[in-house]
Amino acid sequence: MGNDGIVIDANILKGFIDLKYSDSAKADPILLPLIPKILSEYRGAVSEMMKYEYKMKILHKMFNRWFEEQYVNGKFRDITIENTLDTSQRNRIFNKYGLDSNEKDIHYISCAYNTDRRYILTEDIHFFDPKMKQADQKAKNRVKDQRMGALCRYLKKEYSITVGTPEHCCTTDKLVDLNELKS
Repeated sequence: MGNDGIVIDANILKGFIDLKYSDSAKADPILLPLIPKILSEYRGAVSEMMKYEYKMKILHKMFNRWFEEQYVNGKFRDITIENTLDTSQRNRIFNKYGLDSNEKDIHYISCAYNTDRRYILTEDIHFFDPKMKQADQKAKNRVKDQRMGALCRYLKKEYSITVGTPEHCCTTDKLVDLNELKS
């Protein structure tokens, strides 16, 4: 098993930071014990573009300090994008599966593709089925919970990339034992 990292979406880290440093956070409370456990056991996998997006998206004043501390302590690993998706593969993801070519999400996919673990931790519908972006919340939740989105299935089949929510990490995928998080 490669211990080279799990790709963590910026929105997941934002939720974690909000929970850790704010009293009024609205993120899933499971993130508070889950993120440190993942970073401890697997590390986070990041590319230069992802680090840039983290800093642009996670505007909490404590994020940069927290991230630097984790990075220096080896909790995040730089991933060199050696095996990039070629133009036809990227165009297929953009055109057939609906990922917006202006989105930075393709960098998360490329980063995950260059890890042994090949796992993206996210709540973002873009990684499950970008065409569901306008769907109601109930439909989005069903697609995410059941991993029935077209892009999610394609990434698994073609690139062995698993897209999972925090709940998947603890239940279906067993990356982290849910009972350990509760203690």
